[in-house]
Amino acid sequence: MADVSGAAVKTIRVKGTHVALRECPRTSCGVAVRVSNATLRAYCQTDRHTNKVSGNKWWTKVSLLSGSDPAWVSNYYVRGAAPKVPHLPTC
Repeated sequence: MADVSGAAVKTIRVKGTHVALRECPRTSCGVAVRVSNATLRAYCQTDRHTNKVSGNKWWTKVSLLSGSDPAWVSNYYVRGAAPKVPHLPTC
């Protein structure tokens, strides 16, 4: 996965239980890990080459606060993202 160590970081909150963090920004991609009501590091967001989840086509590149490889979460599951996370850059 891409190196995001130099990227600006924002903390986001994921709503829901067993939310899939995926290897790419589509529901057809593999699940890296599942989280429940978690706080994550967010690096950027995209609506390119994605698919919609409950009408939202935006996805955010994230990692666990404890550290992990970058993964993707649909903005549908991000608190306050309607449809985008405010003040988070585009990938």
